[in-house]
Amino acid sequence: MAGRSVLILVSIFSFLNASTIVGNWLFDNSFAIKRHQEYRSVYNSLDGMQIIISKDGSYKIPNKGGGKWMRVANGYRLLSASGKTMSASIIPAAKLQIIQKTSRGIISLYFKKSALKERGVGSYIYLDRVYKQKKLIYDNGYLYYLFLSNGTFFSYASPKESVNKEEIKSKGDRLKYSFLGDKIVMRGPFRVTIKAHNREIITTSQGDTLYLQQ
Repeated sequence: MAGRSVLILVSIFSFLNASTIVGNWLFDNSFAIKRHQEYRSVYNSLDGMQIIISKDGSYKIPNKGGGKWMRVANGYRLLSASGKTMSASIIPAAKLQIIQKTSRGIISLYFKKSALKERGVGSYIYLDRVYKQKKLIYDNGYLYYLFLSNGTFFSYASPKESVNKEEIKSKGDRLKYSFLGDKIVMRGPFRVTIKAHNREIITTSQGDTLYLQQ
């Protein structure tokens, strides 16, 4: 009987802890896809996204921006710095549901309570430094990557055996990435996962290996 009481108390505590909007939230990709298969591509592009909601009425999405939040009759309202308004609520599955209007219609995003991933991407890879694939790729030359601290990534192919970051920024494809603590996920037409090895070598899920350009 005592053990059952402890379990009940733990369950109540967990519910109360999850029922407040304040805290660190991590996008729950698998939960979202189970609910809305039709938005799989949208959800995959948000994998690793975090939202930090503070008691002072502000919220922050690392590498994206932030804004203010407030209580309303049926939950919460989030107002971004750009003026976009989103509604939010805690649903029975102990998830933070954020509803927003997009070009594809009204989409629900789902987040779970999670410890803030404090390890910065700069401790995982070199930022604002050029990575180069040593082997030629098809007829395009060498593959080059460049990562910036704001979640921006550049991919560039050139027949040159060495390029500088200014050329990559001006001529390369500009994409977005998310850092998940132990890997990097590229956001774009295709989902590409990148692993770093001692910061100087990176490998991709497509089989590419790039080295820090000296």
